[in-house]
Amino acid sequence: MQTQFSMPRISPHFLILLFLIASLLLAGCSRPEVTPPNVELASSAYLDALQTGDLKQVDKLFFIPLHWRYKQKLYQQFSQDHEQISQKKLTLRMLSSKQAGRWGISIIESNQAGEINLIPHWFFYYDNQWQFVSPLIFKTKTVRSMLDLYREQKALRLWYDTETARLNPSSSLDYKKILTQ
Repeated sequence: MQTQFSMPRISPHFLILLFLIASLLLAGCSRPEVTPPNVELASSAYLDALQTGDLKQVDKLFFIPLHWRYKQKLYQQFSQDHEQISQKKLTLRMLSSKQAGRWGISIIESNQAGEINLIPHWFFYYDNQWQFVSPLIFKTKTVRSMLDLYREQKALRLWYDTETARLNPSSSLDYKKILTQ
């Protein structure tokens, strides 16, 4: 006697269910694009604070390490920039860009002759908010180590852009090269 083996019949409902489960698994495993809220709001608030000289907004907009708070250096730089803006010796230009799901803002200083300062004002996005990093504290060990930490955790959204230089946020940061330009 010969026994016949027949293939079990697969119902179309089972195939549809299998397809739905597979697509949900693929969609659930993909990383969603991070879109920080209020990009323009953060940058315009910073520009307004600089133009009006409102020091109350400094604590909201600036990332200030504790030892810099005691020295008041950022407040002095903020006041100096405000004074130059009010005397029309300094103009600020805002660039906002998006690349590979990362947003960034840089505010570039230029003097009356139109020369561009190659150390822009930095904004970076972490803890669900934009933070401003002054060029004064960007060179410090505290800020460098913090930026390294957030970059390693892939929670840092950083952007630097001028007409002459561009740093891709997904590339590694070479601080010495950036700060000596």
